[in-house]
Amino acid sequence: MSQKTISAFILICLSVTGAIAVNSTRAADTSDSWIEKAPMNEARSGLGVAAVDGKIYAIGGSTANGSATSSPPQLIITNERFVDGFVGTNEEYDPITDTWTYKESMPTARIGFATAVYQNKIYCIGGRTSSGYTAVNEVYDPKTNTWDVKASMPTPKAWITASIVGDKIYVVGGGVYDPVRDSWSSNESIALSKSVSDSWALNESIAPYDIFASASLNTKIYIVGGFSQDLWHNKNLIYDTETDMFSSGSYPPSSIATGAAVAFDEKVFVFGYSQNFDFTHIYDPFSDNWTIGSSPPISYLFNFGIANVGDKLYVIGGFTYNMITFTPSSANQQYTPAQIVTPSPTQMSPQENELGISPLLIILPFVLLVVIGVGLLLFFKKVKRK
Repeated sequence: MSQKTISAFILICLSVTGAIAVNSTRAADTSDSWIEKAPMNEARSGLGVAAVDGKIYAIGGSTANGSATSSPPQLIITNERFVDGFVGTNEEYDPITDTWTYKESMPTARIGFATAVYQNKIYCIGGRTSSGYTAVNEVYDPKTNTWDVKASMPTPKAWITASIVGDKIYVVGGGVYDPVRDSWSSNESIALSKSVSDSWALNESIAPYDIFASASLNTKIYIVGGFSQDLWHNKNLIYDTETDMFSSGSYPPSSIATGAAVAFDEKVFVFGYSQNFDFTHIYDPFSDNWTIGSSPPISYLFNFGIANVGDKLYVIGGFTYNMITFTPSSANQQYTPAQIVTPSPTQMSPQENELGISPLLIILPFVLLVVIGVGLLLFFKKVKRK
């Protein structure tokens, strides 16, 4: 073996070791982060936000603004004082190009409606118009950029949420919708506008109850926080669609209202505002524990929407409030959750999983020592011959 060959081999081993070290450092970086992205063309609160085929759609909402000199009561949060500013604006956001494009507007201008994506179509259900609450059910097809009208909800409702479980859309605060048959079935268990103490764990009873956040994960719907009779709640109610029963999960770190939730990586991420601070709360259903993520850069947001594209979450729109005036927001904030990289069992033995050490990191130093030893031995033999 020539000296040049030995040197080249040593260099390769060192490079591989460095690459593994860099990769291990990156995998260990588990911090979350926020980035401000391109804002919407039109600032709105109470809008619906949904993602289809890698694009995000911000639909409807209100452009109203005004003054409110006290801590935000329900009338301000739900825009009950204002009957103007309702829009059907529909904007499409491309995360790759970071640009917004106007699309066909929603036929019924409204706020506080539920959105759900089924077979790449966006269902916009219920809400509040300038004339009052509505039961309308309008569906947007991003592929054709057209709207269609479907069967209306049984009862006009606003400030509701919708979740897809199986082939049904569960409207929390309303009923259950079958997109295939275009029909509704009433479900008093999730109609949270009346006392449902018999269905709730621990005999909890609140009425009315709205402006909560919810997200579905597998066959369960997680309903977090809410607002009733000017009270903020920190409840965590778990509705099992298979048994039609509620249970209670551990409560979040703070009371929550006007927030939004999304399921991601087998967890429920809840964003919102509570008692003078913004929050990111993360619930793990398997351990029944909450953790706290970093707060968004733009604070005091109410009635915003949220969407998940890839491994990024987007908090869009809403309104800002400084305890004197409230103003609609066009904000688009991208949140990257903390990532925990766990090697698969085929890559590591149980002992290595416990230690958290890669076999290569153990073997390579010995390989390098052998190579260096061989190189020195050959070098001294060559010197001795001379």
